[in-house]
Amino acid sequence: MMSLFGLYKYIITKDYTAELKKLEKNLDNNRKLVLEKQKEYENKLKIEENEWEQVLKDFDTDSEKLKEKIKNLHIVGVGDSIMLGTINQLYNQFPNGYFDGKVNRTPRQTSDVLLEIKNKNLLGDIVLFNIGTNGEFYNQYTDRIMKIVGDRKVFWVNATHADYDTFNGQLQELANRYDNITIIDWVSVAKDHPEYLSRDKVHPTTLGAKVYAETIYNAIYDYYLQEVTKQKEAKIKEHEEKEKTKITFIGNDLLLGLYDYLQNDYNNSDFVIDKDFNVKMLKNKLKEKIKNNTLNHNIVFVFDKKMNIISSDYNDLIKLCDKYNIYIVTLDENIKIKNQDNVINFSKELKNNKDYTLSDGIHLTDKGNLSLRKYINSKIKLSS
Repeated sequence: MMSLFGLYKYIITKDYTAELKKLEKNLDNNRKLVLEKQKEYENKLKIEENEWEQVLKDFDTDSEKLKEKIKNLHIVGVGDSIMLGTINQLYNQFPNGYFDGKVNRTPRQTSDVLLEIKNKNLLGDIVLFNIGTNGEFYNQYTDRIMKIVGDRKVFWVNATHADYDTFNGQLQELANRYDNITIIDWVSVAKDHPEYLSRDKVHPTTLGAKVYAETIYNAIYDYYLQEVTKQKEAKIKEHEEKEKTKITFIGNDLLLGLYDYLQNDYNNSDFVIDKDFNVKMLKNKLKEKIKNNTLNHNIVFVFDKKMNIISSDYNDLIKLCDKYNIYIVTLDENIKIKNQDNVINFSKELKNNKDYTLSDGIHLTDKGNLSLRKYINSKIKLSS
């Protein structure tokens, strides 16, 4: 006949065995799931890398094709005698352009010409002006011009004659008021080349007309090249910020027990799990991933007490991964590292909640896993 103590011991042993069997089954299921998800993640990573490479190639292609694109622009130019004298050269640079130059044209007259062009649906996305050398450069006229132009991109050529310093200052003030105006600095190009200008120092010579048209082309090309460069830089920054939100989780059975929860919370993350991890294996795995550039910006170590990893080991890992953002999830209250802010120590919660651990004192119950999951989520701060 079994004693009461023997019966109690039998029940406890039975419960313990059933508990661990259930745990082992869950861990085995998670191991299979991790392998499947790891393949999915690797494929997803390759697709993302290929897509990103294509984005960069597209920007490079856009830069290479930009010269031809500028040459084929539908640009509308309105100006005075300077434009009139350089129209052939302008058409050489912009075969699809439309240029209207007239002797003694003033800003006041320009608005009527511009409105007529617009009413004929000839006004494209880019408008070129070379007006102002004949006076009347007042806000009432220039504002009327800009109202007709709307949000189109405007390039405005400045004036070379010394008497027009006042005009160039007014032109700069106009550009300060309208952010869609870019001033083409013909003054700087022509000032050291008297052969570019006739005796009046205003109208270009035959050589000057060629350089004048090239200067306009170069200014427009530089503007659009800067736009492509800005777009590329913005896209790279956006990509880098996205990369900073990715996590590589590395751990043993503690991480495996959390896997169901964490892979839903961080579905763009990599999970590296091995129940037999030791410190040497871990360092080799990290070195391999660093070499292959497959380690995400954020690394979260999730090891239970079976790992026997101590504070000095973690400090070695931090040094090895000094370019990465590291979090350490631990159940050991004795873990101390240089930056305690990134230590997610769950030991106090375990002490205060006995139902968080299974009978073996190592693995967590479902309730413990849920609580640790919330604790991890509250501590991890990612760039966005």
